[in-house]
Amino acid sequence: MVTLDEIGQITVFAGLEQGDRERLCRVAADISLGPGEYAVHEGDEPALLGLLGGHIEVVKLVDGVERVIGERRPGDLIGEISITLGTPQPAGFRATEASRVFRIE
Repeated sequence: MVTLDEIGQITVFAGLEQGDRERLCRVAADISLGPGEYAVHEGDEPALLGLLGGHIEVVKLVDGVERVIGERRPGDLIGEISITLGTPQPAGFRATEASRVFRIE
């Protein structure tokens, strides 16, 4: 279960009041990933994730070849573009080590 303090570790949620963080905790799925597992794949439905621990690389298919185009560290958001625009995930997000994320649909 994601805690109030963990929600507060995500940079954009750090300034939220306790009641708002409590509401996020109730709807957030707590997901553990092993190395090589995906938090989301390119083209998946919109979702917002926060990286609580570990390391995630951003991967994009370019001419059928997977390319690493970025990274996410604890405190970062994942999927903010797709959830804001209501579009499929523009890239995949893959753990490079044991990682933990929360997911909000």
